[in-house]
Amino acid sequence: MRLGFIKEAVANLTVVIDMMEYVPAEVVANVLNNRGRAKALLGDIEGAIADFTAVIDMENSPAEVVARALEIRGIIEEHLN
Repeated sequence: MRLGFIKEAVANLTVVIDMMEYVPAEVVANVLNNRGRAKALLGDIEGAIADFTAVIDMENSPAEVVARALEIRGIIEEHLN
């Protein structure tokens, strides 16, 4: 994977998240999950965990998206310990 592409993806996903009051919760939850995965690839583990936690804590986040966030956050935390 190209590092520049991943950084650009994080920036683009952040634009969508910044518009969250205009975007359905399902979209924001998916975007946060995707940005969390991209941050993890870039080595921003704290940022990735924060994004996954935001999905988990977000009101109206779809159950399947929360499940993915819990799974990925758990894998990251397991590797940290």
